[in-house]
Amino acid sequence: KRILREGVNMGNDKELNKEKDFDIIVKLSSDYYESFVSIVSHHIDEVVVTEEDVLEALKQKSVTFGLDYQAISNIAEKPNFASDILVAKGLRHVNGEDGVITFLIDIEGEAKPKKLEDGSVDFKNMDFVHSVKKGQVLATRTMPTEGKKGTTVTARNVMAKNGKIVNFKFGKNVEISEDQLSIIASADGTINYSAGKVSIIEVLEIRGDVGVKTGNITFPGKVIVQGNVTSGYVVESEDTIEI
Repeated sequence: KRILREGVNMGNDKELNKEKDFDIIVKLSSDYYESFVSIVSHHIDEVVVTEEDVLEALKQKSVTFGLDYQAISNIAEKPNFASDILVAKGLRHVNGEDGVITFLIDIEGEAKPKKLEDGSVDFKNMDFVHSVKKGQVLATRTMPTEGKKGTTVTARNVMAKNGKIVNFKFGKNVEISEDQLSIIASADGTINYSAGKVSIIEVLEIRGDVGVKTGNITFPGKVIVQGNVTSGYVVESEDTIEI
């Protein structure tokens, strides 16, 4: 008599008349990267299970890759204690990582008073202008990595996704380095960051007063102030200043 259990053939063509007193239950994880074995006995007495029995049951479920022969041997030694024993483990695929851009400059452009050591704040130094010098590195990027394919316990290859490349967005007075991994200021000026694009402005135009909203202004290029420079505040430039 040939006994078939849950997806498991308990005999082979030479054992059609030999009845087994146990079932070998083979389970596969949902991603097919792991396989587990349980022994279900039909008698109170301890059953005899060989390694070949377990290997045959695994073969019937197409589990051929990543077999843990020590675990299989342990099952054969103590079959009555075998419940969901991990007997095979595949090689999981690893998707590649996307490239990442890291800015080395402040792209927020938000003026904030400088906090002093005594806990007070200096409203004269607000970092209203984020100046850069020619040759200064503005941002760097890492390149994406390739994915590594995996293999399930049923010896099926699982392809992995490669990471996505990220490209710099830049405009006037910004250039990309020779190795394509960074962008560099090609002129002195201040940062303009809009719609994800970095540019360098050589002329600073303030559409209002220089005062509590801006703090002092220090800029290497030409400065145009549309309003006034209020009392106690300073505008400094290596070029011309128009007020």
